[in-house]
Amino acid sequence: MDAGIIVNIILSILSFALAAISVVTVVITLKQNNKMLEANARPYVVAYLVYEEFHNCVYLCVKNFGTTSAIINSLQITPKIDLCEKSSNEVLTDTMIAPNQQVHFLALDETKQDRFQRETYSGTVSITYTDCSTSKQYQETYKITTEYTNEVMSLHSEKSGVSKLENSVINIENILAYMKNSNM
Repeated sequence: MDAGIIVNIILSILSFALAAISVVTVVITLKQNNKMLEANARPYVVAYLVYEEFHNCVYLCVKNFGTTSAIINSLQITPKIDLCEKSSNEVLTDTMIAPNQQVHFLALDETKQDRFQRETYSGTVSITYTDCSTSKQYQETYKITTEYTNEVMSLHSEKSGVSKLENSVINIENILAYMKNSNM
């Protein structure tokens, strides 16, 4: 064999190898892009506790933080939270929740408020929901606690490194924003 034929064979093998590597790279990139698009376009339904100081109440809030609607298949909170008319495990089954929609259920009112201040509720949320656009089902489990709600979810909070006057102004601003958003 002469040198030209050997060089052509080597170049053909290298070209085939580079083409195979390119195809594999494109397939991997497409799969990653598909996962990122799904993550950006899916619903994220979360249940959490909200403490409203002005009404002296605690609410169970369920909100869709995603960009598509979801149908809630089941919401299980262990141990159950007593709501005004039902338990936490009896609400929202087979209910659609739109993007950025939130639903509040009164969990603790003024009569139970002292108990809420003294005791820390700690439980587990297990929520299953289906994406309305793709029919893909998601199931998430996480912890829920009133300790976080008591300490962080309050309008009367104090930020470190800020003077008392500045904290007062921030709290007044938060109160006015709350009143504006709740149409008081």
